[in-house]
Amino acid sequence: MAEPLGVRSSLIPTDSAPALIPDWGLIRVTGTARVNHESSGYKRLERLIRRMGFVPKDELNKKDGVRFLLCPDIHTRTGEGQRADQWGILKMSIADFLKQVSDGGIDPSQF
Repeated sequence: MAEPLGVRSSLIPTDSAPALIPDWGLIRVTGTARVNHESSGYKRLERLIRRMGFVPKDELNKKDGVRFLLCPDIHTRTGEGQRADQWGILKMSIADFLKQVSDGGIDPSQF
């Protein structure tokens, strides 16, 4: 879904090597980030994620098949951040996600 919307499909995982955003998948959003003087938390990002064809999740469980974790900072040491590292789940900062969405022609402020 990212390609038809023109969204670049790269993440920066915790080891800083480039990775692809899956074309579908479950996304866990944790925390809130202020980007361009706007607060971006779960509810706002949930609408954007659904619009892009992804599925937001309320929890980070390995068995659910969550593909990546959106968090305020990819170096987060929260419980979810640590589990994502252990399970090999990619992480992306909320700010970077919104920038990629914006660069792809979607106005995140509309969500």
